[in-house]
Amino acid sequence: MKDILLYVYIVMTIVSIFCSCSDNETNNSQQMQTPAVLMGKAYTFDTEDVGEQWKSGKTIGVYMLKDNKVECLEPYCNVKYQTTVNPQGYFTPVNKDDVIFYPQDGSNVSIIGYYPWKETLIDEVYKFDVANQKQTSNFSFLYASNGKGLNKDNNKVELQFRPVLSQILFRLEAGDGVTDEHLMESEIKISGMNTKADFNLLLGIFENASTMKDIELLPLDEENGACGQILPSNSIEGYQVAIKLPKMERTFQWVLSEEIESLKQGMRYICSVKVNLDKIDVVTEEEAIKDWLPGEEHLVTGEENNIQTAIDELPLGVWTKSSNAMLEPMDTWCYQQYKQEIIDVKVELDKELDSNVIYGHFENSGGTWYHNFIAYKMGNAKPQIYTLSFRAKGTVGKKMGCYVKSNESANRNSNLFVVKNTTTGNAGEAQFTLSNSYEMCSIDFDFSQMVESASGSSVVKSTPTALANFYLAFYSSDKNTTTDFYLTDLIFKRKN
Repeated sequence: MKDILLYVYIVMTIVSIFCSCSDNETNNSQQMQTPAVLMGKAYTFDTEDVGEQWKSGKTIGVYMLKDNKVECLEPYCNVKYQTTVNPQGYFTPVNKDDVIFYPQDGSNVSIIGYYPWKETLIDEVYKFDVANQKQTSNFSFLYASNGKGLNKDNNKVELQFRPVLSQILFRLEAGDGVTDEHLMESEIKISGMNTKADFNLLLGIFENASTMKDIELLPLDEENGACGQILPSNSIEGYQVAIKLPKMERTFQWVLSEEIESLKQGMRYICSVKVNLDKIDVVTEEEAIKDWLPGEEHLVTGEENNIQTAIDELPLGVWTKSSNAMLEPMDTWCYQQYKQEIIDVKVELDKELDSNVIYGHFENSGGTWYHNFIAYKMGNAKPQIYTLSFRAKGTVGKKMGCYVKSNESANRNSNLFVVKNTTTGNAGEAQFTLSNSYEMCSIDFDFSQMVESASGSSVVKSTPTALANFYLAFYSSDKNTTTDFYLTDLIFKRKN
C-alpha cells in the first residue's frame, strides 16, 4: 500500500474590519483582525508527489486553545469547517459567522483539529468502539495537535493529521509440513482487550477504556491473515490471540506480551506468523501508520463509510416524529408517521451486543412504503454503485423493506435510486425476511439511475439535484399487521 501522510496547511490571511464612530471628541478608528483560513492536501512521502486535494463536502472540527493550556478559547470550540469547490483545496467555516480569529492583543494560542467533524460531542470527547471491525465509523478519524505558539503575527501553521488508534496485522506463512491452502479461511480473534474508550480532543489522549470483548479481525484481501484497528494501551497483560485454521482443524493460541510491550497511538504492529504442524512462531515489528486506509482517496474522503452518525453513538431514548425527513439536517436519523397509524421508534441498549440499536414498532393499517419509515438523511453522492449493509432482526417471518429516496419532484412515487439484483423484482426497493437473531443484509444501489416507484421499471438517469439530497429508509413492508425490527451496524459506501 502506498504510504500516505495527511497534511493540512492552515494559511493565515489578514482581513481588515473597519469599525468607525464619530463624536465631538474622537476620530474614526480602525480595528484589524486576523482570521484562520484552512487549506488542505494529502501527501505521500514521495518527494515528487504534489498532493491530493480534499474532496468537496468534507468537514473537520477546529479548536483554538489558550497557550499551553487545555482550555478552549471561546467561542472557538469545535468550529465546523468544510472543503470548498472554488478555490479548490481550502477549508472555510460552514457558518460565515464562525470565522476563527486570533486574539487582538497578540497573545499566543494553540490550534487543534480533527476529522471527521461531529456535532454531538459531550465534554469535547470523541467516543470510540472497535468491537465490530466491520463498523468503521471510527476508523477514518484523524487528529492534529501540533499548532503551538501561534498568534496574529505568527499566523501560519501546518497541522499534521494522524490516526490515533493502533493497528495490528497478522500475516500467516506456511511452515514445515504446511501449505498455503492450509492457511486459507483462517479466523483470528483477540481476547482480553477493551473495546470502548473516550478520546479527549483537548488532551489528545484516550480515557475511560472499558467493555472487554473478543475482537474478530478482518481477513486480508490478497494474503492469508487478518488486520484490525484497536485501542492503544500501556499494558497488554491478558491480551491473547486465537488463530483458527479450519483447513488444518487446529486453533493456535498466542499471548501478545511475548513480543509486544504496549500499543501506541498511530502505530502498526506487524505479526509474521509461521504456522507449523504443531506450533506457531511469531515475530513482530512496529512502524508508524503512514497509510491508515488503503489509498489517498480513502484517507481524504472517508469513503469507508458515509454514515457519519453511527447507530451505536445515538443517545438512548424515544424519538419524536419528523414532519418531513427530506427537510432534516444532513447526517440526521428520524422517522415519519402517516395519520393515525402507530409507529414507535427509539434507541435502546442491546445487552447481548453491548451496543445501542434502533428499535422500530410498526402497526400498519394499509400504510405504504412512503408513509411510515425510519430514515437517515444524507447527500452528496456520485453517480456510481453504493453498497448499503446492516444487521437486522425482528418479528419472525415478517418483511422489512429498504429504499433510497430523493425529493427532486413532488411526485411521491418518483426518485428512488435503482436497486441492483433485487430478489423481489422491485427496482426501487429491497426486502428482507426477519428472524429472531441478527442477520447481515446487503444491497447495491445504482446512483446513476432512478425509478418511478418501489415496484416500477421505468428507469431514468439520475440528476445532480437528486444526488445532492436523499435519505435511506427502512419500513415494515407487511400491511395490516404488527412488525418489530432492530437495526445496527449500518454501513454505506461506494463499491469498488
